[in-house]
Amino acid sequence: MDTTYLARLTFLTNAPPSEGAQDGTALDADGPRVEGEWLVLATARDRYTMWSNLYGKNPAAVVQLIAKTAGHEHILQPGTTQGEIIWGCRRASGM
Repeated sequence: MDTTYLARLTFLTNAPPSEGAQDGTALDADGPRVEGEWLVLATARDRYTMWSNLYGKNPAAVVQLIAKTAGHEHILQPGTTQGEIIWGCRRASGM
């Protein structure tokens, strides 16, 4: 089984994360999404870091680093807000 690595940037649109989304796999995100997929973890981590630096202060931005094996995703690095992990993504505005 080959593993690929994704960097995913999603924008929430006034919707907080789902209550059941403890691992961040189910987001209430109907906003734009961009992701890249690589065979090398370091490449995906570089993109994750770049997007985190660019969008990290936007409370509606969710940046995740994900390992994908056999169609299953495992979040390696969830988005955070003020150093706190919130359901594997950034807390939406107004919470």
